[in-house]
Amino acid sequence: MKNTSSFLGAKQSTSLSLIIHQIVQISDPEKILLLAASFDYQLTENIFMKNPVQQYRGNRYNLLILSEVQPKNSLSKLELKLMERMLDHRNVQFAVIDIIEFNKEVETGDSYWRYILLNAMLSYDKGQIPLANPYL
Repeated sequence: MKNTSSFLGAKQSTSLSLIIHQIVQISDPEKILLLAASFDYQLTENIFMKNPVQQYRGNRYNLLILSEVQPKNSLSKLELKLMERMLDHRNVQFAVIDIIEFNKEVETGDSYWRYILLNAMLSYDKGQIPLANPYL
């Protein structure tokens, strides 16, 4: 199973919906799962002010991109294409996996992939290939 990840350092804070929209335009994935999101705030209190000052510093997202690709080397090409075209979104970490292989791992009872399927948030669904049922 091809499981690659890419991390691009924090350069620009962009909303998750814009990031997902751009990923869909670039790669036309079957599904995108949100694995983790973190938000950084700085809270400053001052004795002369009633309310503390809250500054938003940025956010980071960890995504699992499930795509249907025929040749196995296409996953690497897809990941490189995403990395090249998403240079402005350095607050995103992602992994690209074939959805058919992901479903096979879930159906065989692999606890790691079942945990991801049961706990990740489905952020985008093309709707052509259903996810495996982890309870079967």
